[in-house]
Amino acid sequence: MTVYSEMDNYTAYFTFESGDSEDDLSNFSGLYFSTFDRDNDQSSERHCAMKCRAGFWYSDCIRRGNINQPSGSVCGGFLWESTDTNIEMQETKLYLSCNNKT
Repeated sequence: MTVYSEMDNYTAYFTFESGDSEDDLSNFSGLYFSTFDRDNDQSSERHCAMKCRAGFWYSDCIRRGNINQPSGSVCGGFLWESTDTNIEMQETKLYLSCNNKT
């Protein structure tokens, strides 16, 4: 995962490295990060961070792959669609490390 600076609206690029599930985060690659006070999503009809009660890289107010999605929000909780049962996840962890390469 690569996240660019505030000047680039924290654009992220996700790459799937390893694990036992498919990669739902890559759907958000190249998108700007939206927060309650910065509507950077691609939805022209809604402010997804406000509607879904979570900051994220939104293309539209969808819940698949959104690891910040709180349970019980209008958008639903965090759903990882590539799991066999499409269950709502109760907890997620995203580990980041700093790479100072330019």
